[in-house]
Amino acid sequence: MESKIMVFFPILLIALSVVGFSYAYWTETLTIYGQVLTGELDVQFSAQATNDPDGEKDPKECGTWTYDGQQFTWSGDRYDFDVANITCELVDEDDNPSEGGSTNDGNEKIRINVENGYPSYHGSVAFTIDNIGSIPVKILGIKLVEVSKDSTTKSVNVDLTACQWVQVDVDDDEKNDFELHLSNLAVGQTIDVGGWLLGDLCIHILDGAEENTSYDFTIEIVVGQFNAP
Repeated sequence: MESKIMVFFPILLIALSVVGFSYAYWTETLTIYGQVLTGELDVQFSAQATNDPDGEKDPKECGTWTYDGQQFTWSGDRYDFDVANITCELVDEDDNPSEGGSTNDGNEKIRINVENGYPSYHGSVAFTIDNIGSIPVKILGIKLVEVSKDSTTKSVNVDLTACQWVQVDVDDDEKNDFELHLSNLAVGQTIDVGGWLLGDLCIHILDGAEENTSYDFTIEIVVGQFNAP
């Protein structure tokens, strides 16, 4: 009799153990769906003018520019003769000019040409930068990044600061060839959505410039969102 009890007891413990640790459970999953729609940062050049179109007497100073949203006005002294001239056109990112100089989405460049220039000539251009995106923007940097003489090019990295001249010696002969001046455009300026900002650039040819020579330069304007550092 005692031997039967001893055999049955361990079997009972095993059975209870299985029952105690076997159970069913229920679950439910909650899901969050989200979407973030970002705005668009988009600016373009929309209008331009020069202080010496064909038929005008040559300017002998940079002068000043104003813009009322439709028309540019330049004020300054001129020489008594018409020798040189300066032209300006809007072009897209593929260097295609705008038809008739009209405002087109994508005018990301301005091409400036001074013809028959000479020392003490002051060719100036004015332009507008339009905010055609959906967020306010800020001017983060204005730099002279490249200069050349008769297709011989060198890279530079010079900040252009409003109301300060930047002199350029392209061929490093210790003679400045020309200088550049901004007065209406500066780092830190902001443009609201749908708004515009007036900019200008004056090109003053200096005594170091050589005759029958082509000088080129490239300026980059960097624009970011309004809260960029």
